[in-house]
Amino acid sequence: FRPNLVMAVLLTDVCFFHRVVSALEAGYNVQVVADASGTSTTLADLVTYDRLRDLGAIITSSYGILFELYPDLGTAEGMKAEGIAAASVSA
Repeated sequence: FRPNLVMAVLLTDVCFFHRVVSALEAGYNVQVVADASGTSTTLADLVTYDRLRDLGAIITSSYGILFELYPDLGTAEGMKAEGIAAASVSA
């Protein structure tokens, strides 16, 4: 059993990179929420995400992780997740 960790933060190529690597080394399954993270340039983001993917992190999006965590939209939790997604689109 490997615990899961969902991570997002600013400065992907500095602090975030090292935190994700440490979590992977500690045995976590790490999912990086790319559209909730970022740094000063698009190239730096792309390079960092490629490196993290090569190390075993899963690169995902806010909607991707939201509906992975709550896949059944017929449940109360799924309806809340759908509401969060709908609110973010209209904002």
